[in-house]
Amino acid sequence: MTSHGAAVRSPWYATPFVAIALLLGLNGFATMVVWGQWLYTVVGLVTAVTVLIIATRLLTRSRVLPTVVGALAALLMSVPAFARDEDGNAAVLPTPSALRDLARAVGDGVHEAATTVAPAQMTRPLVALVMVGVFAVFLAAEHLTVSWRAAAAAGIVLIAPWMPAVVLQHRVSTSALLGAIAAWVLLLALTPRHTGSVTSPSPWAAGSAVVATIALVAVVAPTALGANGWGAIPRFAAPTQLDGTSRLNLALDLRNSLTTNSSAPKIVYYTSGKRPDALRVYTLIDFDGSAWSRPPHDPSTRVPLGSAAQWPLPVAGWDSKKLDRVSVQVLSQAETNLPLPSVPRSVDVAGDWTYSPGLDEVTSDTTTTQDLSYAFEADFTYFSVDGLRALGAASEQDAQLGPDYVAIADAIDVDNVRTSAQAVVGDASTRYDQAVALQEFFRNTQDFTYDTSVAPSGDDSVSVFLKNRAGYCVQFASAMVVMSRSLGIPARLAIGFLPGERGADGESVITGADAHAWPELYFAGAGWVRFEPTPAVQTGARPAYADPAGVDSQTPINDFQGPRQGPTIAPSMAPITGGIPGATDAANDSAAPPWGLWVVVVMVLAGLAVGWRYVLSRRVTAARVDTPEHVWTWLRARLPRHYAWPDSLTPHESEAHLRHSLLTETVFLSADADRALTDVVIAVSDHRYAPEGSKRSVEELRDSARIVAAEIAATQSNGARGHPARADAPGAPRRDA
Repeated sequence: MTSHGAAVRSPWYATPFVAIALLLGLNGFATMVVWGQWLYTVVGLVTAVTVLIIATRLLTRSRVLPTVVGALAALLMSVPAFARDEDGNAAVLPTPSALRDLARAVGDGVHEAATTVAPAQMTRPLVALVMVGVFAVFLAAEHLTVSWRAAAAAGIVLIAPWMPAVVLQHRVSTSALLGAIAAWVLLLALTPRHTGSVTSPSPWAAGSAVVATIALVAVVAPTALGANGWGAIPRFAAPTQLDGTSRLNLALDLRNSLTTNSSAPKIVYYTSGKRPDALRVYTLIDFDGSAWSRPPHDPSTRVPLGSAAQWPLPVAGWDSKKLDRVSVQVLSQAETNLPLPSVPRSVDVAGDWTYSPGLDEVTSDTTTTQDLSYAFEADFTYFSVDGLRALGAASEQDAQLGPDYVAIADAIDVDNVRTSAQAVVGDASTRYDQAVALQEFFRNTQDFTYDTSVAPSGDDSVSVFLKNRAGYCVQFASAMVVMSRSLGIPARLAIGFLPGERGADGESVITGADAHAWPELYFAGAGWVRFEPTPAVQTGARPAYADPAGVDSQTPINDFQGPRQGPTIAPSMAPITGGIPGATDAANDSAAPPWGLWVVVVMVLAGLAVGWRYVLSRRVTAARVDTPEHVWTWLRARLPRHYAWPDSLTPHESEAHLRHSLLTETVFLSADADRALTDVVIAVSDHRYAPEGSKRSVEELRDSARIVAAEIAATQSNGARGHPARADAPGAPRRDA
């Protein structure tokens, strides 16, 4: 009988599969780095270490020695690859000074990783940092798998490269993920434990296998399959301290969400006047049916910033207009364009920033917005219902824009889209009325549902969206752009941010969760006009001029002018072949995974759905099924008229409205009522916006709402001021209200 320590040779043939599983895991960085020659360096170094470890295992039965040899080999090869002295000379031998240079390179890589905006160009320090992680994961996973035949536990280690995609909710390649899982499963088969007798498997090994399998499939798979919003799977969010510099995702794919759901502040701005209804950062023109792309940079079309309005068309009487000044402080949002409102404005910013009239963007080739302070003065009343409607067909300048703004990809069923658009606009005779008709068509919550958990939808995402009628802002905006183009109206997509939460003293805070997309339609004599087709549960109110019930006439019709002379028309909008590396490949790859996998997944989900439906059906009673929205409506209806918030406000804005109304009358909620109000607001926000909805039971919310309503009712009936009222005061609603 042999001992485990020496007589049984390690399964050296499993080592290459550990390396394969690890290298496939690099796809977890697909949207964070720029792929290039550095991959050959990584693959070459891992291959060399793999060969040396296999050779050592063939020569010895020791469990530890092959891992030690691999670690030494990794160190020896990393020195000439990454260590550079102050003069830039490469080291050859691992001398103390060479090791210090290697450590400095890794430290520089840590600094670059913390300060560089994704997708990052892979410099030598960054590659050195990646190699440290790759070697550490490889040696640990190989040691567990081969030395101890613990492939199940090694699977947990091999998850590490995928974690950036999991935490940041980025899409990865399905093929790479399935390949990594297949390699790991093969490791389980190649490394069985030899005990010398027939015994049951170790509970620890079985438990590790279960944990690793669930983690790989349930945590990483939704990222690969494009499960936008993550369905019923809990979201992962990095701590605020780790929520570093970010950038809007310009590789907009209708099969993937716009951005991560970050709650970290990105932009803070202050104004004593009107707030912008959105801040646009980029405009996109080319759409292939499933993804948008940016036009190439053309510096020759840009003009210097000046005191005049930055707008594609001249703005009459700009110097005499009453403007609102907005001061902006960008925090960790690193963009090459300034976030600005979609109205005429003049910008006051330091640095190398220029204006592109064709795209209506203020941009820079040498700096970003990270930690930037700037200000702008804007005419938020530039557009009006009467002014836009008076422009009629507003098509006189369409030809000057070029064909790209009315182009529709071959992948889209244009006849079906045009038929739908014509049915929506009916006999509307002006471009404004047509645009509003399309906007209201999408904002009708009886027909369309705002849903972040929609599944991938192939190459004609617009047609699928119009059929299924569920999606998020990118899909609502893209569908309105395509429908507008089918009617001959020039249209484009804009991405940026909603105005964020209003704070005290005119300050507003924008977070990553406020990232948004919307359509802009061109009106001859007015310029590009923003519309808001995404339902109000996500965006709040429409722009004032886009409200079909609006009757304002703030902008005289003759303020709209003809086109500005000079380089105002955007350059050729050829599709970008670059963009975010790996994003297009990952999207295409994940759109068509193996059919066998889909069949199994669909059958399992169908079985679970049927079973869950059966369980729910056994629980159905004759009682009315409430939702947080019902509780929200109930609470609002029971407040005094001057306390009730407008329907256009978000839950948190409604809470601020109510608290301000109470404060003006020096009424303060008790601790219980204050906590109850906060609970209801959070639950309603989760119900509206979180993919998994609210986790609070309706009964708990109804009790919280009753506490708030009772206390406020008691305040009114008793005329209490300056102190909280008793929850059981006369006039408080009964529990069965």
